[in-house]
Amino acid sequence: MAVSIQYPQSWIPMERDCPGCGTKCRLDVEFIAGPSAMQIYQHCDKDEGKHVPGRLLAVWVWRDEEWCLLEKYA
Repeated sequence: MAVSIQYPQSWIPMERDCPGCGTKCRLDVEFIAGPSAMQIYQHCDKDEGKHVPGRLLAVWVWRDEEWCLLEKYA
């Protein structure tokens, strides 16, 4: 399923495997310089969390050989 999301000009995709459940995730994050913009994203209850450099825009998971939108913010 194709999904189109409008993002700000400065954003970055951050891929990771959740250490709690093993799910392959992609976090799309607004890139804002400076420590005050950082926040933590935790995928599941067993995940200790990951610092991201700015506002979270969307969370995707890898399913059936494609990225599937899990949650959209903003």
